[in-house]
Amino acid sequence: MQRNCLKLRKTPQKLRTFFGPESGLPSENITALAYAADGTLFAGTGKGLCFFRDGAFIRVGGIDGAVKALHPLGDCVLASCGNILYTVTGKAVTAAQELPRDIVEICSDAKGNTWLITDESLFKYTDAGAAHYSDMELGGANAMTACGDSKVYAVSPAALEILHGKRPSWGVAAPGMSSLPTIAIRSMTADECGYVWCAAEQGLYLFDGKSEWLSPAQFSALPSCPVNKVVLGRDGSRFIATDIGLYVQRGTYYTFLTAERWLPSPKVTTVAVTDSGDEFWAGTDKGLSRVIFKYMSLEDKAKHYHYLTDTFYNRENYTTSRHIPDGIFEHGRPAISDNDGLWTAMYVAAQSFRFAVTGEAEAKEKARASMKAMLKLIDISGIEGFPARAYRRPGEHGFGDGDIEWHLTADENGELEWKGETSSDEMVGHYYAAAWYFDLVADDAEKREIADAIRKVTDHVLTHDYTLCDTDGLPTTWANWDPLALNHDDTWVWERGINSLEMLAFLKVTAHLTGDKKYDDEYDMLVKKHHFALNVVTYKIDDNHSCHIDDKLGFFSIHLLMNYEKNPQLLKYYQLGLRYHFEVELIERHPGWNFIYGGLTNEPCDVESAVRTLQEMPLDLIQYRMNNTVRPEVVIDRSPMEFGGNPQAKIPLPADERPMDRLTGGAFKLDYNGESCRSACSPTTWLLPYWTGRYYNLFEE
Repeated sequence: MQRNCLKLRKTPQKLRTFFGPESGLPSENITALAYAADGTLFAGTGKGLCFFRDGAFIRVGGIDGAVKALHPLGDCVLASCGNILYTVTGKAVTAAQELPRDIVEICSDAKGNTWLITDESLFKYTDAGAAHYSDMELGGANAMTACGDSKVYAVSPAALEILHGKRPSWGVAAPGMSSLPTIAIRSMTADECGYVWCAAEQGLYLFDGKSEWLSPAQFSALPSCPVNKVVLGRDGSRFIATDIGLYVQRGTYYTFLTAERWLPSPKVTTVAVTDSGDEFWAGTDKGLSRVIFKYMSLEDKAKHYHYLTDTFYNRENYTTSRHIPDGIFEHGRPAISDNDGLWTAMYVAAQSFRFAVTGEAEAKEKARASMKAMLKLIDISGIEGFPARAYRRPGEHGFGDGDIEWHLTADENGELEWKGETSSDEMVGHYYAAAWYFDLVADDAEKREIADAIRKVTDHVLTHDYTLCDTDGLPTTWANWDPLALNHDDTWVWERGINSLEMLAFLKVTAHLTGDKKYDDEYDMLVKKHHFALNVVTYKIDDNHSCHIDDKLGFFSIHLLMNYEKNPQLLKYYQLGLRYHFEVELIERHPGWNFIYGGLTNEPCDVESAVRTLQEMPLDLIQYRMNNTVRPEVVIDRSPMEFGGNPQAKIPLPADERPMDRLTGGAFKLDYNGESCRSACSPTTWLLPYWTGRYYNLFEE
């Protein structure tokens, strides 16, 4: 069957850098930002004005107080500090003018008239400086904007005042006497259409300049949290600075940037954006964030993640997450975990798919090295067919800590400890890696070696009553595929379907690798005597998305089972189970699960949404503290609490807005309150789904 292939373009990836006093800022409290005509960024702070050059900030002499407003004008920048209006030309103060009261705001209208307002009077700026223009009717101005030709809007705690007419006068719109929905307006911005964007304590309001108001209650694209400022890009984009983070709306693309991944602090005070829209700066009360949009293809992104994996995540050819004790990524180390085998298996599969797609020798070499590492886990335990979870050497984190599940042994490089209590997670990883490497990469000698190793693992399970038996002779906690337990012991009701699926996949893989009919016979017995195929139909239990590890195990196992099963009568049961699982998971936009489903069925698998997740994944994969429950537009789902889970998002947030994970546990997760920047997920999280999609030709660039 000819498969439809999605054609992709490059998409913007966000790169951010933080700046604070250590970078030359006079203060971490950023009060105003503006680009000069020559492209120089000026930053107003609580303790003076500075400009950015060669990666650092340089103070502008003569301005030492809190900068309230910045406004570019021709070849200069106007800056207000208290009641002083400074003209900055080049990088120095060239003029200073004292006004009667503190300056609140500076802006220009569509005709190029430049206006300044104090809390009681409006001034017009000319080459001669700021000249008094009109006193407000009520006074107390705290925000101002202008549009058209000399139409000025000013808001005070009492009313919205609008300067208009042939002989300019102030019209007053007061609460209760007009359509004005709120008076708690912090700043205003007028666009070329004459509409006014009002940043208020209750949210963002849009005003037509006459009597019509659009409120957050009427339109979800207007945030309903406290808004400090709105900056409009030349391309129509909106940068909405709020007390909880920064909303960026570019065309139909909306995103939310939060501390600590994107911002030094959630309280965003001001924004400056380049004319091209490919770079912006967000000022907060704790420093500056510079965000650059870099256009990358998914292939570019794959190269980036391959580099990260090789440089920062490889430990004796095991690929897991990265531990960052001091918060500096480069100072970290690859972590040793309970699931080194599973995470490395994903890397083997990714490189195997990559080799099948590209034929690159590098992909084969990397797959081979990590496959050997997987086989070592099977050998290192000294128990035939019993894979270790991981091993560690003297000097590595945790070695010799007395944990009873770590067992001392040695290899050709010296002493080490290996971890037992191996689970079904690890087992699924071993079969998944072995099968795809065997089919797509291995030479004849490797095929014999892999077949022998997997035969030993399967025989261990069969001779120990469908369990893994540890050094103490006892079955490990979760590695149980005993048909009597799965079908007749309610202790295993949650594992009945998923473990039945796993065991059938294990046997089918072993039969394929070894060619030994006894594994097919065992497989047939489980299907006919213990209705394992029927169990597979309901292997996915819909638990309101409270547990996700079984999604990984389920999709990996059925990927193997349906890849090798040729009996159409059995396939129909597996297809039923797969379809139901996919329907439950579709909302997550998970590229791995969508691509496996599409690859196995040739049916629509929402490639667009899966690709979008690949595009959204952050480039650094670092786990930052995150708080999305403060976002008023996020709908919280409490139903997972019925299954022992936590409240979560009703609809998953984009991958770069939620806590970082391996795409198996965090699609609905809102917050992460642990230590920030102390760990990073393995790039295999991204690479495996990417190369799976490429292998099945679901998209191309």
